[in-house]
Amino acid sequence: MMKTTILFYPNERKKSKRSNAIPIYLRLLHNGEKSEKRLNVEIKESDLCLWGKGIGRLNKKNNHVNDYLNNIEAEFNRWNSQNAPNPQKTSIKSLMGILTGDADAETSISLVKYLDNHFDDLVKNGVLRIGTVKNYQKSINHVKNYLNQKGQEKMTLQGFTKKDAHSFKYYLLSEKKDGKVMKELSAATIIKQLKPIFRKAKELDLIQINPFDGVSLSKKYSPKPKLNINEVRRVFVLDLSKNKSLSIYRDLFAFSIMTGLAYKDLMSVKKKEFFADKHGLLLDRTREKTDQGVKQYIPTMANEIFLYFQTLVEVEISTLALPKRSLSNYNDALKVIGALANIDKNLSTHIGRHTCKQLLSEAKINDTATRYSIMGWSHFKGNIELVYSYATDSLLLEAKDLFDKYLST
Repeated sequence: MMKTTILFYPNERKKSKRSNAIPIYLRLLHNGEKSEKRLNVEIKESDLCLWGKGIGRLNKKNNHVNDYLNNIEAEFNRWNSQNAPNPQKTSIKSLMGILTGDADAETSISLVKYLDNHFDDLVKNGVLRIGTVKNYQKSINHVKNYLNQKGQEKMTLQGFTKKDAHSFKYYLLSEKKDGKVMKELSAATIIKQLKPIFRKAKELDLIQINPFDGVSLSKKYSPKPKLNINEVRRVFVLDLSKNKSLSIYRDLFAFSIMTGLAYKDLMSVKKKEFFADKHGLLLDRTREKTDQGVKQYIPTMANEIFLYFQTLVEVEISTLALPKRSLSNYNDALKVIGALANIDKNLSTHIGRHTCKQLLSEAKINDTATRYSIMGWSHFKGNIELVYSYATDSLLLEAKDLFDKYLST
């Protein structure tokens, strides 16, 4: 098998008659064929004496010519590593396109373009839920940010190797947001989203191997923080009569604990999504994150909070059912509330929903379809019975009564 090699050289025969600049050429030997191409870089005639034939570079530090050639050689090394078992599958025209970024190459595909096209196909397909589509978009954006940081925005799909995949993993673990590095579980989720994208490319014969095969991280889930019933009651009875602003945050948090609504749903739920009848107040809406339905008779204490909120001017003039507050201010207020209630936990908006899930179990609300309806979980996570069952109004009323009884004891 003939070895594939590249060589850079200044082509003096192509020297510019106007500027005397000498262009650099790339010579490629592959599959017993030779191909040459002029590169988008040139040197001054006065620098010709500095050209090192053995290294194919200028003997000159910190210059753009060497940087440009180094990038091409790095692309060649990536291709060589990925295609070492069967290099003859790539034609010399395709390989030249990969090395020089020629968009007209037979199989050379921009990595960013492939990722964008794959995402567009996901959206058009319409099978995946909104939350899943958003997660794919986030994972793709992380790859783009990685390429930008490395100065490899023009990297090809074929040029992204296992070495790059491992480098991307460590990039995720060192990436900081708001001064905090990404947790290993979050990085593992991103890589999990990327693996099928590259698997598809392999199925289409666009790449020989999936660079993310063998790239793994710990997927151990740490217990999500939640309040016990005694802590919940301390929050509920906390006297905030002299601090109306803080009282509103506490009531929003209490409403989240009793209904399981996440922050985005608290801030977007509309009055028209609540229906009063002889049994109480029925909430019927779609979750912001997953586009999954939420239906429940809200507990009596939550109903009282809802009615109080309707008396606030900011709610009276709005289509929203609850007062709107920024996430950062909400979380800051919860820290104060936690301290006042002598709760030794870092209160945040997430804890409200997690606590609701726990309280449903403690209140003996055991019907699975009812729990899924209250929490707005997907019915398609391995529980086939839920595909053919749903929570009836009578079951939802029974759940409300059980919750009311539990909260009042």
